[in-house]
Amino acid sequence: MPIKLPGSSTAVRQSYQTLLITYYNDGRLYFMDKPIEIKELETVLQQKYQNPEQVVRIAVEKQVPVQKLINLMDIVRNSGYERIFVATTVLEKK
Repeated sequence: MPIKLPGSSTAVRQSYQTLLITYYNDGRLYFMDKPIEIKELETVLQQKYQNPEQVVRIAVEKQVPVQKLINLMDIVRNSGYERIFVATTVLEKK
């Protein structure tokens, strides 16, 4: 599913992401490309936890309020993950 990511001039491509969460402006939430309710996310993440090196990549549509992103990151951290990356797209230099 296409998602319009926020831009970053310092974006770095990460090739070792293992878990993907996608959050759309209309409230849809996906874990590993499957729909999920936010109240189920912490339990599912805890079941998938393997080690502290595991990475969670969050792709959030750029219109999603920052507080919702922070709330999502808190759920990920509460599930035991320390390595969280927010997906961005590279901005063209002017």
